[in-house]
Amino acid sequence: MRILELHIDGYGVFCDQHVRDFGDGVVLFSGPNEAGKSTLMSFVRGVLFGFERESQAGYYPPLSGGRHGGRLVVGMRDGEEIVVERYAERGQPKAPAGVVGNMSKVLYSNVFAFSLAELASLESLGSEEVRARIYSAGAGLGTRTLPEARKVVLSNIDKLYKRHGKVPAINALLREIAELERLCGDLASRPAEFNEVVRNMDRLAGKERRAREELDEAKARHLWFMALAASRKIWEQLLAARTLLDALAEEDRSGGEARREAVLAMEPEIRRLKLEQASFVQLADAIFELEAAVRERRRSYEERLRELGGTWDGERLDSVDVSPGVTDEIRSSRERIARQDAEARRLAEVVRVRREAADEVGLRLSRLQERREELGESDYDARDDIVARIDRIGEAESWLGRMGVLEAKAEGAKGRMDAARILADDKMRNVQPAKDEVGRSRGFSRWLAPVSTVALSIILALLMDRGAAVSFDVVLVGVCAAAAMALRALGRTRDANSRFERAMGEAEKAEEAFRGYRDEHGVVCDELRGLKREYSLACRELFGEDDVDSVRLARERDVARDDLEAWDEMLRLDREWKQAAEDCKRAEGEWKRASRSQNDASEELGRLREEWRSWLGARGMDSSFGHDAAERTVDAVREARRAQQLVIDAGARLDDARKRALQYVEDVNAVARSLGLEETDMDRASMAVEELVVMAEEARADREARERARLAVRELDAQFAPGFPPDDRKRAEEYHLLHTAEEIAALCEDAEERRKAVEARLNRIAEDRGRLNERKRSMERDDEIAMASLKLASAKSRLAENTREWATQRLCLELLDRACERYERERQPGVLRDASDALAAMTGGRWQSVIARVSGLESLDVVDEHSRALSHAALSCGTEQQLYLAVRCGLVREYCSHAEPMPVMIDEALVNFDHERAEAAAGVLADLADVTQIMVFTCHPYMTKCFKRTGRVTAHFELDGADIRPLA
Repeated sequence: MRILELHIDGYGVFCDQHVRDFGDGVVLFSGPNEAGKSTLMSFVRGVLFGFERESQAGYYPPLSGGRHGGRLVVGMRDGEEIVVERYAERGQPKAPAGVVGNMSKVLYSNVFAFSLAELASLESLGSEEVRARIYSAGAGLGTRTLPEARKVVLSNIDKLYKRHGKVPAINALLREIAELERLCGDLASRPAEFNEVVRNMDRLAGKERRAREELDEAKARHLWFMALAASRKIWEQLLAARTLLDALAEEDRSGGEARREAVLAMEPEIRRLKLEQASFVQLADAIFELEAAVRERRRSYEERLRELGGTWDGERLDSVDVSPGVTDEIRSSRERIARQDAEARRLAEVVRVRREAADEVGLRLSRLQERREELGESDYDARDDIVARIDRIGEAESWLGRMGVLEAKAEGAKGRMDAARILADDKMRNVQPAKDEVGRSRGFSRWLAPVSTVALSIILALLMDRGAAVSFDVVLVGVCAAAAMALRALGRTRDANSRFERAMGEAEKAEEAFRGYRDEHGVVCDELRGLKREYSLACRELFGEDDVDSVRLARERDVARDDLEAWDEMLRLDREWKQAAEDCKRAEGEWKRASRSQNDASEELGRLREEWRSWLGARGMDSSFGHDAAERTVDAVREARRAQQLVIDAGARLDDARKRALQYVEDVNAVARSLGLEETDMDRASMAVEELVVMAEEARADREARERARLAVRELDAQFAPGFPPDDRKRAEEYHLLHTAEEIAALCEDAEERRKAVEARLNRIAEDRGRLNERKRSMERDDEIAMASLKLASAKSRLAENTREWATQRLCLELLDRACERYERERQPGVLRDASDALAAMTGGRWQSVIARVSGLESLDVVDEHSRALSHAALSCGTEQQLYLAVRCGLVREYCSHAEPMPVMIDEALVNFDHERAEAAAGVLADLADVTQIMVFTCHPYMTKCFKRTGRVTAHFELDGADIRPLA
């Protein structure tokens, strides 16, 4: 499969892109990073296998608009062209396209469409999907690999039996059976009667076995005769069909076949003559009509000549030019004269309009001049002087308003300053009492009371004769009282200090507020004095006075604005006057040009009319003819010519009809001569064809009768054969030949009676065995031996099932081993041989071959030029990627040899190769174009040169943003 065309409706940066002409070799797509190479590769993969969902990686929404998707036109190996279309919309199919066959998206992404990420990893080749699709495709295992199948079989065998194992099922059952047999042996020591019962049961078992053998034989005989009876009717029909077929064959041998085949060989020609028979009959009838038509058309031709005049004949008709160009020339002349006449009238109207426009512009110019004179001259030298005066008056008004605001602010600041001064004085008066209180609290009296209290307590302790303990208590009470007095005095001192500090802080804040208001008042006063100076200067400059009130300022401002409007009006009038002067001049020029054009048009109209009269004279027509009269004359000549041509055509059709009728008669006679029949003429040709058709139908019916006979024999033979094995079919046919249906039915009844008799005897033996078995159970000491026997029988049954399963698994293992051996011998060497050749070509012979076992591609070894093997993990990064690329080349060749080839897409997979090996790898990939299509995506110019030097590049496209451009 090769991609012939691709169309992208909307995918990533691409919108409405159509690419074709890929050729049979390598297709290059080059462009810078983010030009859309990976997007284009993802589009091709998505159309073939399905687009990723919005939540998945690799989702490319249509950024430039369009439907999300597109189509591919692919050419298959057998030459068929198929359109593959896919859109990422609801309701669209999600399954891979039918053209990819059994190829999966995982396999295609890892082996056929890969980038540097897949090439740099061995896991992409050793994945389940890749190994299943590549290795199992050659071994015939569907979607399972040989190693996996062998591993499963070995696991099943080990679960069933191991030589020295204990856990497997068969080992465990053998131990269980041995134990149960030993237990049954110990329990089976019975008296003589028990032994006799056992011997009788064994004897009945032998009889039962022989009876069953007789029953199998009786059943087989009964089934044989039942099959004969069931196939008797088919056999009779088969025998009759064979007899009929032999009779027809005998008839063919007597010469009938040669005659039939001769007629059938001419059947296509006879069928053609039959299909043309109606046309021949119509043709024969039409010959007379054609002769009458020739006479009628000749008469019409002569009438046309008489209408033109007595001097007209065929020679003169042929000499007159009546081609379509003549009529076109007449019509063209009519149109030119009509257009020129209309143009002359139009230009006359234009001259009139231009004259009126010039007069109107002159009138407007005179009105503007009058308005200019009314305005007169201005008192100002320039417009900027008026604007400056208006601005200066505005500044003065602004300063005057600002002065009022500042005067109010100055009054407010003075009031706040006076209030702050009074508050500061009050606060300073509160500071002195607080300071006096602090001095009093720090006096000597605060220590006098505690000391006196301690001294008094000591004196009392000395005077009291109560012992040391009481004296100590008295002194301690005095000390405590003194301490309490001292702490109270300290507290009053701290309170006094706090009040003093608070009074000082409030006084300082009040003083600071007073200074701030004083500074504010000073600033406002300074700004007010400055504004008054500026205002006085502005008044002197504008009016020559120091002080002007706001009313005069407003009046002077309005006067200045009126002056400005008058100035602007004068400027506008000047511009309009100049423009009107120019328009007047231009209107005069246009009027003069229109007058000249009118004169030229009138002259051209006269010239065209004179040219028409000359044209009529040159063709022999009256120069006074108008265009309509000339056109009618030309039409009359054409009618005469058509009548002349009709006479010629009718004669030619008459001759052709006669020739075709004679040819049909000759074809009929040719068929008659080939079959040995008499020839015919035109009158009897239709009847002869009917006779030939009857002969062909009889021959076809004769052949079909033989085919039906042979088909009946085959169908009846196919119905008769399944009733008997291949070895017994001949014997069944002999039975049918030697016996009648009644005899076979009688033999079937005898076989059935025999079967029923053996079944009755077998039932009696079974009843006897049941009675003996019941007696044996009643003689047993307890249920222990019965339970052991049941367990032994169950264990033997399970052993037989497991043994059969083990044998089946062993057979499967043997078959898998043979498949592995065959795969390594026949399939794998082809993959590895191609991979080895590719690796040797890419490395310049440094590495000669690739080694891998059937277990897959999880581990690869390479052999160098000195026959030394080395693991792939020991190779450099670039050489390891060259190995993986070589293996992919081998896999692609192997897949394409037994399946529909798929396009190979490579995205920047050679960037880690040096220049020499990159060129060699490009050559290897170019050689791969012999078996499938190669599409290379790269942003490196040197990589493009490597592929072009191979000489196999048949198409080169440049990607730039949302464009795909073909390059030469």
